Amino acid sequence: MRPKQPASDDGMKRATVSGIVGSIEVCWSTAGIASIRFLHEAIEPDGGAATPLLEKLKAYLFGERVDFKDEPLRLTDCTPFQRKVLEACRQIQYGETTSYAGLARLVGQPGAARAVGGVMRRNPVPIIIPCHRVLSSGGGLGGFSAPGGVSLKERLLAMEQSHAISRREKKLDRQTLGTLPTPQSNRSKQHHG
Repeated sequence: MRPKQPASDDGMKRATVSGIVGSIEVCWSTAGIASIRFLHEAIEPDGGAATPLLEKLKAYLFGERVDFKDEPLRLTDCTPFQRKVLEACRQIQYGETTSYAGLARLVGQPGAARAVGGVMRRNPVPIIIPCHRVLSSGGGLGGFSAPGGVSLKERLLAMEQSHAISRREKKLDRQTLGTLPTPQSNRSKQHHG
C-alpha cells in the first residue's frame, strides 16, 4: 500500500493496494469510499500507512474472503435506479453470482437487464460492490470494464469460487464427522443387541 498523495481540500485520500489479482487505486474520505479503480500495471507495495479499509482490500486482493458490506460508501451522482441496482449488487455473496436479468428482476425492473449492465459498467467501487459477480443470462461472463477486462473478471470469480468450494468442503467434513458413529457407540450397540 502506498499513499499517492496527502488528503486534498475535500478530505479525500488516495492509496494503491496490490495483490495477486492486480493493483487498485482507492479514494476515500470520512464520508466513505468514493472510488476504486483497477490499474493497468501491478504496483509494488512499499509498506506505507495502512488503514483497516486498505488492509481489508489487500487481504481480498491476496485471495482472502473479506466482507465489505459494512464499509460506508460515498455514492454521488447516482439516479435512484442506479443506487438501487448498486445496493442490490452489493448483496451478492462471496463466491456466488447472478445474471444481469436476475439483478433487474431483484430491483423490480424485469426488462432492464441492459440498463443494469450499464450501471455495472459505471460502478465506481468494484470489489466493494461486486459487479464481477454479475454474468450474462446464458451463463457467459458478460463484460468487465476494468483493465484486463473479462480476463480479470474470470480471475476474480475463480479466486472466490476456490475459497467458496474450500469452505463448503470444510463445512461438509465437519457435518460428516459429526454424524459418524464413534467406536464407543458401536460397542454399546453390540452389547445390547
